[in-house]
Amino acid sequence: MKNKIVLGLIAITLLLSTPLKVYAVGSASINFRSEDTVTVGNNIKVYMSIEDVEDANNGIVGVGGKLIFDNEKLEFVEANLVDAPYDFWFNPKSNKLAGLDFTFENAINKDTKIYEFTFKAIATGTTTITLEEAELSDSKTSILNSIVYGKE
Repeated sequence: MKNKIVLGLIAITLLLSTPLKVYAVGSASINFRSEDTVTVGNNIKVYMSIEDVEDANNGIVGVGGKLIFDNEKLEFVEANLVDAPYDFWFNPKSNKLAGLDFTFENAINKDTKIYEFTFKAIATGTTTITLEEAELSDSKTSILNSIVYGKE
């Protein structure tokens, strides 16, 4: 009897100490698009879209991440919402963005252009604009597999 209790406690301890894995149900991509070239001193508009939404429970209701760009080549000017179906925020001090559909009624289910970012070219060279730590979630709070296609 004593051995069964000890084995039971060991089994429970192992189960509780094993990390739980969360598997994404669906997937989507985050794409950045713009003109391919810009002259130093001029502005360039870069559009961020959520596309290719697949198998998301009632669509995407949460978006988050950090905008990454080379501030030695580009100067951030402004961020404007384009076709965002729910509330989105962008903090230019941290370059973090977030969107959340509090109602769960305006989820993203199709290709949707969210932001128009404006940058001023301040130096020559090649650079990339992308979203780091990207997270997309659906109405069941599942984190979707997300692929980010930055713009070079």
